[in-house]
Amino acid sequence: MKILKFHTLSLITLLSLAVVNLNAYAVEAGDWIMRAGATVVSPSSDSSEVPGIPGSKVEVEDGTALGFNFGYFFTENWAIEVLLATPFTHDLKGAGTINSLGKIGEIEMLPPTVNAQYHFMPKSNIKPYLGAGLTYFWVLDETTSGALAGTTLDVDNSLGFGVQAGVDFMLDQNWLINLDLRYIALDTDASVGGGPKFNVTVDPWVYTLAVGYKF
Repeated sequence: MKILKFHTLSLITLLSLAVVNLNAYAVEAGDWIMRAGATVVSPSSDSSEVPGIPGSKVEVEDGTALGFNFGYFFTENWAIEVLLATPFTHDLKGAGTINSLGKIGEIEMLPPTVNAQYHFMPKSNIKPYLGAGLTYFWVLDETTSGALAGTTLDVDNSLGFGVQAGVDFMLDQNWLINLDLRYIALDTDASVGGGPKFNVTVDPWVYTLAVGYKF
């Protein structure tokens, strides 16, 4: 809820700035946009039962990192975007019958993403867009803690499909502010202590507030 309020206030402020600016800063075929800013990955997580522990589940908590992306315009409307980031760290918590265990580990991961985008108002200072594409859930490290400290944790890499909606607010011919929201349908498999694998549904919402430069 705090994230939503923050983005809503930011959107209102930036919209006001863009309306005041009467110059039109268009994008054209061949333009690039580079953006960088704060990105929050907020999983809508759930899992199947941890083998051998009836009623148990695992939840994946939010993670924040520096996100950056590069977009290339094939036409004034169509672009391809590559999203990268510094590593995200997500706490893993027990749920269901193991809720009392609290934090049981953490994972470090990267979510490289490629999206095709359609930009609706290329000649306006306010440039909304929609996109869709693929995200690779790349696990860099897994550790256990608390009640599971010292046991092994294995989380698989996975491929997911996502959609996005965003808007660029042009401040001048080159500089811009970006707000971006993504939803990624993604799940993976995990195991604890070398036991049987169980499914973890991640399905994250991804929020970004960034500064960009068009060239």
